[in-house]
Amino acid sequence: MSKRYILSALLGTAIIGLAGCMKQSNEQPQASDHLTQARESAADQAQREVTESYEIDNILARRLLFGKPGVIGYVAFFGGMGQPIQYLTVKGKCTSSNKRLTPGEVITNGDYNHQFVMRAPGEDGTFGTSDEYIYCFATNGTYDQWNGPYLYSSKPFELTTPPIVISVQSRDDKRVQGQ
Repeated sequence: MSKRYILSALLGTAIIGLAGCMKQSNEQPQASDHLTQARESAADQAQREVTESYEIDNILARRLLFGKPGVIGYVAFFGGMGQPIQYLTVKGKCTSSNKRLTPGEVITNGDYNHQFVMRAPGEDGTFGTSDEYIYCFATNGTYDQWNGPYLYSSKPFELTTPPIVISVQSRDDKRVQGQ
């Protein structure tokens, strides 16, 4: 191959690489963009420096465990005095009420090309916060929500005190019992 062809190929690759790094719009980068880039750069650097860490191993192992379809977990809900209230087998794991599939904030355009950061609505379309709780889906399909102490495990465990079974009468006198 000729030197001219190699030089042209290298120059073309460099231009394509630079074009990929350039911002797609004509907007000026905001201060928050620079802050985000600095944080990402610091995180990348820290990740390169840490080669072995039990913390990283734990996080990766947890991701692998809960990324498998059909994983079953075991959870016990406890009352304020430590007595077991309920023991469940659950699909996967329990989830915190603070977890979201959408961003908590959105950037919106205002007058004169100003951008503003605003709170985004939750997945249900509403704004605001709720009490802290966890929720999970039992293997029988029921939804369970809890805002107290709990124990979760990837293997069954035995409780030394049996869970309290809560029974209530509904208005139509049909018996409803916790499982």
